[in-house]
Amino acid sequence: MAAAVVPAVVLWGGCTVQTETAPPPEPHIARNGVELTAELTPSAPVVAVLDFGAPVNIVGSRRAFVRVRTPDGREGWAPKSMLIAPQAHRRMELLKERTAELAAQGRAHALDTLNVHLEPYRWSPTLYQLRKDEGAEVLRKQSVARLPHKPAPNDPPPEPVGQDDWYLVRLANGYPGWLLAGRTYSGIPIEVAQYAEGRRIVAYFPIGEVHDPDIGETKKTWLWMQTARPNQPHDFDRLRVFQWKKSRHAYATIKLETGFEGYLPVKVTPRLETGRGTGVGFSILVSKDERQFVRTYVHIRNRVYRVGEEPAPGIPELPAIDRIEPTPGPKPPALMQRFKNLLTAGALGARSRFASLGSRVFSTGD
Repeated sequence: MAAAVVPAVVLWGGCTVQTETAPPPEPHIARNGVELTAELTPSAPVVAVLDFGAPVNIVGSRRAFVRVRTPDGREGWAPKSMLIAPQAHRRMELLKERTAELAAQGRAHALDTLNVHLEPYRWSPTLYQLRKDEGAEVLRKQSVARLPHKPAPNDPPPEPVGQDDWYLVRLANGYPGWLLAGRTYSGIPIEVAQYAEGRRIVAYFPIGEVHDPDIGETKKTWLWMQTARPNQPHDFDRLRVFQWKKSRHAYATIKLETGFEGYLPVKVTPRLETGRGTGVGFSILVSKDERQFVRTYVHIRNRVYRVGEEPAPGIPELPAIDRIEPTPGPKPPALMQRFKNLLTAGALGARSRFASLGSRVFSTGD
């Protein structure tokens, strides 16, 4: 008996719609030494101490504190001010990229706990906190009008309430930032720094050395730049070179120039051939009569000679953060695009189920 063929019955179930989820939020970044506590009480135990750059996700908040979760699942409370927001972190990375080629002009050390900011303003986000006597490389100096608060978008800036000198520095972790120059001291050895006469040492460099057999030590020859007064439009106005004198077992000045307007960076050349001879060379950028010049010097034995002055194109611009456009973070698809995605996902799912069900044929026999 021939088998009877029963037409397939197509069963339509509810269409499964795949919803598109927004990308996960970008993590915040910890500043250095962030302590996570189990609870918001003075006696709560510390569950973790985060190093600079550690990523965390915010999972709760209470006033000025946030509860965060680390990638390995630990959770705890910390002041929100101890975290760097994603947008600020992107600007940090761009500032690091744009300052990578800047040569160090010496080191500055914190007189006390000192914040390092994203911009040269006291209200700018804090990226790092230097401990007392902790140092950083000085890259540039800038005098900036002190604003009482951050200007609102599309509003004119508030009236300045003073002036501040700032250093653009590079931290030991490689990241740059801005700190108040007046709250630092120079990293040049104290046996030379004692001759500063109250003037701030803006930059310094070793440009030679002298061996003293009587004391069994080798002493470096130091070049430094100073400013007589803070909050000047130029960076320094005095150049001085100190060399160790074996006859006196003490440092003495072998070069002093004053009364000019100088700007960082100072460039040191390990070997410079000149009409005076060959030695360690250095050059500074000076401004006079609204024109800029590069002055070149050479250190030979116990003398420093000025060997040239040539016109310069201008004063180098600083990598100002307000001219850095950060790369935007991930954004969810636009509303219309999400709608199209939902329709596409639903149609593909229904087509797949129809093909599967329509191919099923049932037969019976004696």
